Amino acid sequence: MILAITCCFASETPETKSAEIRLLNGRPTLLINGREQYPIIYALTDLPGGRLTWEEMPQHNIRRMAEEGVRLFQFPLFFDQIWSGEGTPLDLTVVQKLIRGVTDVCPEASIMIRLHVHPPQWWYKMHRGECVSYADGECVEYDEAARFKRYQHNDPANGVIRYSFASQLWLDTMTGKVAEFCERLAKTEEGKSVAAIQVAAGIYGEWHYWGFIGNIPDVSPSMQAHFKDWLREKYGTEERLRVAWNRNDVSFDSAEVPNAKDRAEANKSLFLDLSTHRNLVDYYQCQHALVADCLIHFSKTVKEHWGRPIVVGAFYGYFFPMFSKETLGGHLALERVLNSRYVDFLAGPQCYFPDAFELGEPARSRGLPATCRLHEKLWLDEYDTQPNISALTPIGASSKTPGYDQTINTAVAIVRRNMAVSAVQGQGFWFFDFGVAGGRQYSEAKDNGSNGWWDFPPLLKVIGETRSVFTRESGRPYRSDADVLMVFDTDVYYELSTDISLLAPVSAITGYNPSSAWEAGVAADYIHLDDLHLVNLKQYKIIVFNNTFRITDEQRTFIGNYVAKDGRHLIWFYAPGYSDGRIHSLENMVATTGIKLGILPPGGEAGVSIGNDAFHYQYSFGAQAVSPLFFVSDKEVTPMGVYSQNGAVAIARKELPESKAWFVGLPDQSGGVMKYVLKQTPAHIYGTDKEVFYVGNGMVIMHTGKQGLHRITLKNGKVSECLVPTGGATIIFDADTGQIIDH
Repeated sequence: MILAITCCFASETPETKSAEIRLLNGRPTLLINGREQYPIIYALTDLPGGRLTWEEMPQHNIRRMAEEGVRLFQFPLFFDQIWSGEGTPLDLTVVQKLIRGVTDVCPEASIMIRLHVHPPQWWYKMHRGECVSYADGECVEYDEAARFKRYQHNDPANGVIRYSFASQLWLDTMTGKVAEFCERLAKTEEGKSVAAIQVAAGIYGEWHYWGFIGNIPDVSPSMQAHFKDWLREKYGTEERLRVAWNRNDVSFDSAEVPNAKDRAEANKSLFLDLSTHRNLVDYYQCQHALVADCLIHFSKTVKEHWGRPIVVGAFYGYFFPMFSKETLGGHLALERVLNSRYVDFLAGPQCYFPDAFELGEPARSRGLPATCRLHEKLWLDEYDTQPNISALTPIGASSKTPGYDQTINTAVAIVRRNMAVSAVQGQGFWFFDFGVAGGRQYSEAKDNGSNGWWDFPPLLKVIGETRSVFTRESGRPYRSDADVLMVFDTDVYYELSTDISLLAPVSAITGYNPSSAWEAGVAADYIHLDDLHLVNLKQYKIIVFNNTFRITDEQRTFIGNYVAKDGRHLIWFYAPGYSDGRIHSLENMVATTGIKLGILPPGGEAGVSIGNDAFHYQYSFGAQAVSPLFFVSDKEVTPMGVYSQNGAVAIARKELPESKAWFVGLPDQSGGVMKYVLKQTPAHIYGTDKEVFYVGNGMVIMHTGKQGLHRITLKNGKVSECLVPTGGATIIFDADTGQIIDH
């Protein structure tokens, strides 16, 4: 350790960094100057007090992370900091100082800049006509308040004044400034240390559309003009437009972004009526394609103007969960971004809910890491939640404080668990530290001041040890040991209501099915429906089709010809294939699943009862109606569960000639049905004693909050045992030998 620290802090001239992502050993690999660098990053927040690398608290935490072997560091940058007025050049002084704040304590550090492509606040005053407008409310001026705050403090506020993504002036202006930034910084001494740029836009730089949480964007003049152009490109002739919209009075010039009344009318049912609301589907597709194209555009700008190879990516690909706001401001154009050669990585915060935060719960990625791997893109998890060691931080606390061991064991278990999520997927990770700016999720002594969330010796120790293990294990060829494949879709949201109450069954699937799969003790990969043809199907015994309510004829044919084979179990949730992109029908669902189905009359409480000699379970959506609601009418199935309100078959399994089909008519808001069904399949179960397993990259990583003896059964039949102390643990096993690698 002394030698490593000496190397890191020796006085030396930074090496000029050249970086790329390349597929090596079956995983997207970060190469810096041709050398593999395991992607674990320490990132500073944008909050005042924690964003300037040269200040005492941020630099202290940079140094502490460097001592544990971290060599990748990130800080945020806003054009408010470097561009003072129209017609003036950028002042890069603060950027150079930010880089030096890192390299002064770790000269060999590689820097990632989170570059927000927002214009400064003075730009909005000059160009108010280029800003977003909302279909359901006026814009509000928040940024004049006399208070020192983060640059993106008001980003999620209702009616916030920000640029429209459709503004050509914004795009042209910021393209020029991003190009200037790259060309000039790359030539500086400090710029030698920069290896990556994360382009950031939208709310919190996460490419969410302005106002999507509480408003309906975007009816601005810029978006109206862009929508008309988009329709011209899609339909070509007005006759095709009129047929699609079922309106004889519409033209390219008269077509408008749907207003609040249009959307309220469409929102009366979960599935939009495609014969009358195709205009809404078109607008949603237009908005999401626009945001994705802006992301790709700025990524291209960085690569073309940096002057040497540089890694570029963005926050994008969020899926679990999106507050039931996927359509208004989520990331639905995922495949568009993944297919771009200018985007090297995607990133997102790990899930906060449901069941993702506390000890014993399954932490998980916000996106689809396996789908990123299939496209040779790096996925980076952001770990931005605080380990709870508040009981040990008041004045006078020490290792002799009652409960010390339990508190430390819990914090260490959670830190290692959160690091494991992406590691088993052959992907990467960063710590995002609100603590240096005084951010708190847990109460601490009032006179403690600010401190890094991971700046505590036992936590730093586990970070260093776990980073070493993951770095070592990444040297072997990547192998996924999952035999369960979880399939999700984004295109379906274009055809769904944006009413949160109507979306309840959809949100139950995307919220609870993933966590339940981990809690069932199985290993699963998570992909986009569009990438089903890219996977090695022979690996998977069970394929779960989650929110795949929209399945095209081509996709249905592929599933029938290649997926529903070899005795594989196909588990279908709620309304599989109800839409083919043109119409909604039961016939589509029957053709998709191979099971005869019907539609229940609307109204009444939706609940399901499962009962047999070995298992009894009931669940419901309470008084909330779920519509449409489907039941099994097929006489050749094995019923597994019935609707509580009428006894109709809700869950069933059917033996097909070459596969087994499951239908689950009502998802579960606590996930019990997912665990029940998986345990009726040949999926390998690693453990059943309140453990969560992360499997892949040659590792089986067990996380649990339950004290005592645990037995883990590997896929090769070997059984390993371990003792878990009070406070829980996350333990890394070799997937083949069962030996504990690190604990």
